Amino acid sequence: MPTPEQISAAIEADPAVKEISDLVVELVDAAGPTGKPLGHLYAVLMGHLSLDQFNTFVAALIATGRLRREGLLVFKRKPE
Repeated sequence: MPTPEQISAAIEADPAVKEISDLVVELVDAAGPTGKPLGHLYAVLMGHLSLDQFNTFVAALIATGRLRREGLLVFKRKPE
Protein backbone atom coordinates (compact mmCIF):
# COMPACT_ATOMS: atom_id res chain seq x y z
CA MET A 1 0.00 0.00 0.00
CA PRO A 2 1.40 3.42 -0.90
CA THR A 3 2.38 5.78 1.88
CA PRO A 4 0.57 9.13 2.29
CA GLU A 5 3.70 10.80 0.92
CA GLN A 6 3.60 8.65 -2.23
CA ILE A 7 -0.10 9.37 -2.71
CA SER A 8 0.48 13.08 -2.22
CA ALA A 9 3.35 13.04 -4.74
CA ALA A 10 1.15 11.24 -7.29
CA ILE A 11 -1.62 13.83 -6.84
CA GLU A 12 0.86 16.68 -7.24
CA ALA A 13 2.45 15.07 -10.32
CA ASP A 14 -0.73 15.14 -12.40
CA PRO A 15 -2.20 18.64 -12.89
CA ALA A 16 -5.68 17.28 -13.67
CA VAL A 17 -5.78 15.10 -10.54
CA LYS A 18 -4.44 18.01 -8.47
CA GLU A 19 -7.14 20.33 -9.81
CA ILE A 20 -9.91 17.80 -9.14
CA SER A 21 -8.52 17.15 -5.66
CA ASP A 22 -8.49 20.87 -4.89
CA LEU A 23 -12.07 21.26 -6.15
CA VAL A 24 -13.31 18.33 -4.05
CA VAL A 25 -11.63 19.75 -0.94
CA GLU A 26 -13.21 23.17 -1.66
CA LEU A 27 -16.62 21.54 -2.09
CA VAL A 28 -16.27 19.73 1.21
CA ASP A 29 -15.06 22.91 2.93
CA ALA A 30 -18.08 24.83 1.60
CA ALA A 31 -20.34 22.45 3.55
CA GLY A 32 -18.99 24.07 6.71
CA PRO A 33 -18.88 22.56 10.20
CA THR A 34 -21.66 20.06 9.45
CA GLY A 35 -19.48 18.25 6.90
CA LYS A 36 -20.36 16.87 3.48
CA PRO A 37 -22.20 13.55 3.23
CA LEU A 38 -20.16 11.10 1.17
CA GLY A 39 -23.27 10.12 -0.79
CA HIS A 40 -23.82 13.71 -1.89
CA LEU A 41 -20.19 14.04 -2.89
CA TYR A 42 -20.38 10.82 -4.90
CA ALA A 43 -23.56 12.05 -6.61
CA VAL A 44 -21.60 15.04 -7.91
CA LEU A 45 -18.82 12.82 -9.28
CA MET A 46 -20.65 9.63 -10.28
CA GLY A 47 -20.69 10.49 -13.97
CA HIS A 48 -16.90 10.61 -13.91
CA LEU A 49 -15.84 7.97 -11.37
CA SER A 50 -17.01 4.49 -10.48
CA LEU A 51 -17.87 3.89 -6.82
CA ASP A 52 -14.57 2.03 -6.32
CA GLN A 53 -12.61 4.89 -7.91
CA PHE A 54 -14.48 7.40 -5.74
CA ASN A 55 -13.73 5.43 -2.57
CA THR A 56 -10.05 5.19 -3.51
CA PHE A 57 -9.94 8.92 -4.31
CA VAL A 58 -11.52 9.89 -0.98
CA ALA A 59 -9.25 7.47 0.89
CA ALA A 60 -6.25 9.14 -0.78
CA LEU A 61 -7.43 12.61 0.28
CA ILE A 62 -7.88 11.31 3.83
CA ALA A 63 -4.48 9.55 3.84
CA THR A 64 -2.77 12.74 2.70
CA GLY A 65 -4.44 14.76 5.45
CA ARG A 66 -6.59 16.94 3.20
CA LEU A 67 -9.88 15.47 4.46
CA ARG A 68 -11.03 13.67 7.56
CA ARG A 69 -13.94 11.26 7.81
CA GLU A 70 -16.49 10.79 10.58
CA GLY A 71 -18.96 8.07 9.71
CA LEU A 72 -20.63 9.03 6.44
CA LEU A 73 -19.41 12.63 6.54
CA VAL A 74 -16.17 14.18 5.34
CA PHE A 75 -14.65 17.45 6.52
CA LYS A 76 -11.75 19.55 5.32
CA ARG A 77 -8.83 18.99 7.62
CA LYS A 78 -7.72 22.36 8.91
CA PRO A 79 -4.01 23.12 9.21
CA GLU A 80 -2.75 22.51 12.71
